[in-house]
Amino acid sequence: MSSRARDRRDRRNRREETTRGGRWYLLTGLILGLVFGLVFSLRISPVEYVDTVPAVLRAADKDQYRMLVALSYQANGDLGRASQRLAQLRDPAPEATLTELAQRLLAENGSIETARALAQLASALVNVSGSATGAPANPTADTQSTSSAPAGTPFSTLENAQAIQTATLRPTPAPTNTPQPTIAPRITAAPTLSTPFVLLDRRPVCDPAVEDGLIQVWVQDGDGNPLPGIKVTVAWQGGEESFYTGLKTQVGPGYADYRMSEGYTYLVTAGEGGEQASGLTTDPCTAADGSQRLTGWVLTFGLP
Repeated sequence: MSSRARDRRDRRNRREETTRGGRWYLLTGLILGLVFGLVFSLRISPVEYVDTVPAVLRAADKDQYRMLVALSYQANGDLGRASQRLAQLRDPAPEATLTELAQRLLAENGSIETARALAQLASALVNVSGSATGAPANPTADTQSTSSAPAGTPFSTLENAQAIQTATLRPTPAPTNTPQPTIAPRITAAPTLSTPFVLLDRRPVCDPAVEDGLIQVWVQDGDGNPLPGIKVTVAWQGGEESFYTGLKTQVGPGYADYRMSEGYTYLVTAGEGGEQASGLTTDPCTAADGSQRLTGWVLTFGLP
């Protein structure tokens, strides 16, 4: 082979080696660039959202937002402002979301006071919605006994550890000449403990549309308006359990229920030191459709 042919071959080999090496350098640079970009954007200078709308928050952050709105409403009673704040989350049914969050807090042993605030706000929203549509806030006793619970829908009862504790009320100070600021009234203000509830109505229920042995409790104020956040105590020989109205907004803001067990006699009280509904049992009964049921009860407590 002549020297000229060898030179051409050597030049061709060097060009091929240079081309192959350039491709590897390009791929290596691309990989290093991606790695550096990820490290920079995630660790060195991550993206920070400022003044973003609540609707784009993560689910956990949305829950925190709802809690803050509920606690704010509990403090100032401004339902209009609370509604505007919740509207920014774009929930299709904000009252149902608040109720679900309150029940989840209780199940996870979260803040009882926060859960109570969530329930109060949900009940206030239900009251406003019912008033806007012309629906009665509290059904009559006849309606309660037949349609308080959807057919086939079981109702669970909160455990003692999950019950929302009633806030301790401070005594009202004696009036002075110092002018006091005007506080906006709450739509669902709880009555003072000094005013006991009385039993307005009690009636047995034997209806296939209602769960067997279910005690349905309705609590209302002196004007017949439903009251959420009222402690209901159910006692029997050797046991006692407490729960609160207002956590089942799909039924009513002043509603709570408890399922009895066979062979026990129950006593129910609303609030502290009020009138008792005693002698509640699950006796066998025959419904209008001929089916054999266990007796339930509808109790209505109210302020005198």
